[in-house]
Amino acid sequence: MARMARPLADRIRERLHGNSSEAYLWLRLAHRRLRKRMAVKYPPYDEVAAEMAAAGITGGRGASLTGQAVRRFWGRVLKDIADEAAQRPTKFKPPSAQWTPQPSNASPDGGDQKCSLPPIAESIRATPADNTQAATRSAEG
Repeated sequence: MARMARPLADRIRERLHGNSSEAYLWLRLAHRRLRKRMAVKYPPYDEVAAEMAAAGITGGRGASLTGQAVRRFWGRVLKDIADEAAQRPTKFKPPSAQWTPQPSNASPDGGDQKCSLPPIAESIRATPADNTQAATRSAEG
């Protein structure tokens, strides 16, 4: 059985909490759809108010929304979205200004310290000619 989409006004009423009004939540949920329409010199606030009224969204105390009320709500929606984006952690955090890279072979007293390999690593580091001579000796032995 196919699931039917509930009207946006019903979904908004379910999400109401705190001081968020139906109009604010409607604009918040419709932000992606409206942002291009509203990113002009004179946004169509009256058109959006009429669209909200058609969806059953009212202002405070059940009054119909005006373009001026939509303008105030839209400003708050944009500010809240920008604040949330600023609080999200970024994927890359540059090192602090005080941090400087240190060479891995530096000793605490500032002098260079030679890195020594463990005994097993010394045998691996032998030249290929040394390895073939050792293999020949072990085969004869």
